[in-house]
Amino acid sequence: MSHAPFYTRYGISRTDDPEAPLALAPYPEVRRHGHLRATVVAAAVDLAGSLATRALAGNDVLFTTDLSIRLPRGGPPAELIAHRRVLKRGRTSVTTAVEFFETGSGSRAVAANASAGPWAYGETTFARVA
Repeated sequence: MSHAPFYTRYGISRTDDPEAPLALAPYPEVRRHGHLRATVVAAAVDLAGSLATRALAGNDVLFTTDLSIRLPRGGPPAELIAHRRVLKRGRTSVTTAVEFFETGSGSRAVAANASAGPWAYGETTFARVA
């Protein structure tokens, strides 16, 4: 019996792009009063950040020690793509940034208005334990 990963229940899916590893489709059940739930965005930030950190951590165990997100007040777009980058890499911790950009017309390509800035933003810090 094969089970889908937990994050697919939130409308999160993997992409083939290492720099933009996740897509987020905010379907009605992950919204409240028309707004995307912060917990769904937080889960995507944690997942995208951990994917970047896992590549750096080798055999170390990772623990999320800090997570913050910023969300707009507007309603959710049809789909978001999460772009990630490592902000700080140390011996015992890694900090990542994740930016969510709206896609154009439901495609996986980021819309032309991406220069206006991200739809949402998050940062995570992970502790590395040998």
